[in-house]
Amino acid sequence: MNVEIMSREALMELAKEPFQEGTSIISITNTDHADVILEHQPDRMMHVKFDDVSDEIFEELLGRKPNAREMHQIASRFHMLSNAQTQQMADFVLSMRNEGTLICQCEHGQSRSAGVAAAVMEYYYQKGVNIFADVRYYPNKHVFRKLLCSLRIRGGRRCPKNKTSPGVQCH
Repeated sequence: MNVEIMSREALMELAKEPFQEGTSIISITNTDHADVILEHQPDRMMHVKFDDVSDEIFEELLGRKPNAREMHQIASRFHMLSNAQTQQMADFVLSMRNEGTLICQCEHGQSRSAGVAAAVMEYYYQKGVNIFADVRYYPNKHVFRKLLCSLRIRGGRRCPKNKTSPGVQCH
């Protein structure tokens, strides 16, 4: 699978021409923005709405690691990636059967989409670190950990409990 990371603007420019066969897109938008509308459509497209909030928000607000109750209270103030959305994204990615091109798109193409791409690259190729090391991106760690865990669970692999982050439910 070829995995690409794009901004909203770059995806809209790319969609002025037909997509290559086998292209799938996960399009992430802020909760207060409309879904991206493309001139040409890929074979498959998934729209997901959540804000660019990461694990660090918990500690920034409290100055320490929160307990489960505090984490839930803080998370309820933000539109974070939900468990249901994570499972839907994992199912979408797994249904590609490691074939074709997956375009991960968010507003600026740097954080949420990079977190999704890193999780996919880690799941299939153990190369998610390449995206973290690329200075063009600032992968959202919460998105990365949560999606990777969901990919592992839904793909029949175990998700190590010590690799989770606040709000990530691994069973």
